[in-house]
Amino acid sequence: MHRLLIALFCIIVELSAQNLVDLNVSYLELQTNESSLDEVVKKSEQKQFRPLQKGHTKFGFTNHIFWLQVDINNTTQKEYSKVLEMLYPLLDYIEIYEYKDGVLDLKKELGDLRIADTNAQMPNPSYMFTLLPKEQKSFFIKVRSKGSINIDLELKDYDTYHQANLFKSRISFFYFGAVFIMLIYNMIIYIMIKNKSFLYYVLMHVSFFIFSLSLTGVAALLLWPQTPQINNYSVIVGMTLTGIFAILFVIKFLELKKIAPVVHKFLSLYLLVFFVSFVAIFLFDYNIMIKIESLLSLTICAILLIISLYVYLRYKKINALYFFLAWSFFLIGVIITHLGNIGLLPSTTLTYYSSQIGSFLELVLLSLALASYYTKLQNEHVKMSYKNQELDKLSNIDPLTNAYNRRYFYNHVTTVLKDLKNKEADLCLLMLDLDHFKLVNDKYGHDAGDKVLQSFANTCRENIRTSDIFVRFGGEEFLLFLPYTQVQNSISIAEKINELTRDIFIESVPGLNLSVSIGISYNVYDINDLVQQADIAMYHTKERGRDGYQVYKS
Repeated sequence: MHRLLIALFCIIVELSAQNLVDLNVSYLELQTNESSLDEVVKKSEQKQFRPLQKGHTKFGFTNHIFWLQVDINNTTQKEYSKVLEMLYPLLDYIEIYEYKDGVLDLKKELGDLRIADTNAQMPNPSYMFTLLPKEQKSFFIKVRSKGSINIDLELKDYDTYHQANLFKSRISFFYFGAVFIMLIYNMIIYIMIKNKSFLYYVLMHVSFFIFSLSLTGVAALLLWPQTPQINNYSVIVGMTLTGIFAILFVIKFLELKKIAPVVHKFLSLYLLVFFVSFVAIFLFDYNIMIKIESLLSLTICAILLIISLYVYLRYKKINALYFFLAWSFFLIGVIITHLGNIGLLPSTTLTYYSSQIGSFLELVLLSLALASYYTKLQNEHVKMSYKNQELDKLSNIDPLTNAYNRRYFYNHVTTVLKDLKNKEADLCLLMLDLDHFKLVNDKYGHDAGDKVLQSFANTCRENIRTSDIFVRFGGEEFLLFLPYTQVQNSISIAEKINELTRDIFIESVPGLNLSVSIGISYNVYDINDLVQQADIAMYHTKERGRDGYQVYKS
């Protein structure tokens, strides 16, 4: 809080001081760089310099040379430490001359292409000087740049300059920190679920992150001060890649290929244009490509906004509504920035930070949208997993009796046998075959036969352990697999099944006398041998008169 009060105090002092220090700024635009210093001074004396109005300092992309004449008059008896600050960091070359006794004396060379030589501490080019009591000073400032020309400047008290830069640093730290955290969050989600919407979203904001760092001069100051030429290209590359990944994100996030194939084809064509223009950046003149890329970026922002609104209204996709709202903020910010860059809007704090403000609001809203999208994907995954489990269950279950089928028996019990063999554990297998079942079908019909099978299966399942596996092996044949069971215990189970089977009563099948023949095999760890031995034992039971059990004997 105390720092905010200090900053407010400095601003009040500065406003008071500005009333006591007169500042007049005028400018001259030249098509070539051929005019000498004396010729520039002469043009000033001939009143060829025009007043520079606040808010009308942007001249777009031009190769023209700009001269500023800055006249400062200290009407007080106080000495001031002042700072002349250019408010646009991406000016390639700046030369500051002091006009004294009819001569221009070079005081400082600035610009983003000279940032390594000037030992700059802040992105905006600035020149500090002392203004003595009652002193008048005149400066001539020469500006030339390949990029957009913005010759806005301010005269600040040193303390105000320091506090303003501290405020800007905190804003930038907050913005870039928030972007970094959100990108890490979405990248983690992408790694977890491998959905390309999150990847394209991250890459889109990484590209815009590079664009913003370069546009504000932070990249040239901190990342590549020794090779400042990179900064101009990082602006245009970051801008272009933002457009490319924005298109890819919208195509994937709104599922355009599936729901709107015509829109998908249109965006794919526009994406191709972006790819071609990206390659062209490194082949053609920067002044040409920066205009083309700015136009492409501006138009794609509007196109994506219209498409998201269309998709929402036509297909009622909530993702499209989220994107429309978020992209509206981003679009407004980008439009303001681009219009400012080409000189159609005045220079203000809003135009300076509009892309970052819009980007931050878009980042928050789209992150919420992606969180909702992630929840939707999770729910769909859960539903799909449940359906797969149901399908898997159905593929392993006999639909008539709800017992496991032959497929499940061989797949699952084979694995269990390996485990039991490693542990040298006891096991038993009962093969159960309903006696004279064909007579039931012949006498009562197949519907009655189905009821008999269902009743027998239910009776068996109700009297076994959860670890036991009851299987319909085919027709009227069933298997009961008993892991961790000694043969004597399996005999008791067989006797109980024989008894329960005799007691089965079905109202629609009067006079039913049902019995079952059982064969028992045990402690054999090969599934085929296990089944074969139980089958042999079961036939021995049939031969002995049915309605009983027989343990396999080798």
